[in-house]
Amino acid sequence: MIIFKNTTGTEKISLQKNEKKVIQLEDFAMDNRNFSLEVSLLGDNAEVSITGRLQSRKNQVKKWDITLIFQGKNQIGSIDIRGIAEGESLLMINASGILSKQSQEATIAINEKIVLFDTAKGQCIPILTVKTDQVKSASHAATVAPFDPLQKIYCQSRGISAKETDNLLKKGFLVC
Repeated sequence: MIIFKNTTGTEKISLQKNEKKVIQLEDFAMDNRNFSLEVSLLGDNAEVSITGRLQSRKNQVKKWDITLIFQGKNQIGSIDIRGIAEGESLLMINASGILSKQSQEATIAINEKIVLFDTAKGQCIPILTVKTDQVKSASHAATVAPFDPLQKIYCQSRGISAKETDNLLKKGFLVC
């Protein structure tokens, strides 16, 4: 397992034949941040699973760019990123998968979600570039939305304060 916490700059990782990696990304720091991760699946049967959780607050700007490049046979890659933007912050998540001409029978799934509080803004851009006809499965999804106010009302109607409700909903979203 590879863990990146509060990382800036660019990281590159290559996976060889039959190599499997789990990568965890985390950023809850109180400063602006730009982070880029590129994972190249070079060998046949290479697999990578990337999960990430991040939060922007006040007037922070955070941006993550994550790219998976498939260049072999029977490769599997997944990206699951969740973020919370609060205050007047901006949170951007750009995840992409590139299935090269050499790629055969690859599976890729990209899932990005941002929940907004206050006047914060978010941007999710999942991109799939497919340069081969031999794809097993390719999917992407993105959501940027405020929390449903009915969830807050439900919690508060059971005696949970507004602040506790926000914290509970944030933690629950990031853990799922």
